Amino acid sequence: NNHNNLFNKNISFSPNDFSDQIYSSLNPPLFGRDQANDAFDLFYSLILEFHEELNRPNNNNNNNLGNLIDTKNEQLVFDYYSKKFKNENNSIIIDLFNIMEKEIITCTNCKIPSINFHYNYYTIFPLEVLKNCKLKELENNNKINQKEKEFKISLLNKNIINIKDCFEQYQRIAINSLKSLICLNCNKETDADYQILFHILPQIFIFNLNRGRNFYKGKLIFNELLDLKDYGKNGRIYELINVITYLGKDNFNGHFIAACKSFIDNRWYRYNDAVVSEITDFEKDIVDFGLPYILFYKRKNNN
Repeated sequence: NNHNNLFNKNISFSPNDFSDQIYSSLNPPLFGRDQANDAFDLFYSLILEFHEELNRPNNNNNNNLGNLIDTKNEQLVFDYYSKKFKNENNSIIIDLFNIMEKEIITCTNCKIPSINFHYNYYTIFPLEVLKNCKLKELENNNKINQKEKEFKISLLNKNIINIKDCFEQYQRIAINSLKSLICLNCNKETDADYQILFHILPQIFIFNLNRGRNFYKGKLIFNELLDLKDYGKNGRIYELINVITYLGKDNFNGHFIAACKSFIDNRWYRYNDAVVSEITDFEKDIVDFGLPYILFYKRKNNN
């Protein structure tokens, strides 16, 4: 009844009614495929549901967008997809989480790229795939000195990955990865290179650290501050606000724990079911604690 009570440290709330509503009203088949993905499935289902309930489309006439033909003109393509998306989507979920990515498909015959844009609420980093791709890339890279190469390879062999490696690998060009496409420019069947680039970054950046069917247990190195100034048109420094960690021996037997940074006192707290405790050692109790599965980074203001 009194919203000020929310800021009273002696007040706590049971989430039982909330969770009962979630599992009864959302899509039950999403849950139970394997336990290690339950937290992300739940989160994604929630934001989709919130967006649907809160969405107030602009309902502008889309006819003036015309027919998109020239996929070589980046500005035209960007304007088209931006207007179309904003006409259909208008909610606080979009304001907070929406990411715009640029997709580039380059014909290996005529070398002319086709550009597309798409949107999402999160980014998936497949850690085991990333490790294997990064190892292969380093072994074939003759542009860095041997000592640096050996050091980076040794980290990967120890299953240690830096979050910035995730960004670099995510945006790398996949040579000849698309097969037997009909190129709209040269009108020939050809292979194509494929690349995804971050174009517009969100206020809150969510990373799903996918550990795959083999339950990759590699360590991810991440800090409280993440410099993304070199990414997208609006890259900034981001601040870590939440880490969801999985404790378990495989994908089917485990337990999720959240570490959240309080916006009231700026301290870290661990939420383990009904037990809440303060975190004082970031490296030990967050980075090295279990297997991080979802990271939430918030864009810092004035940077």
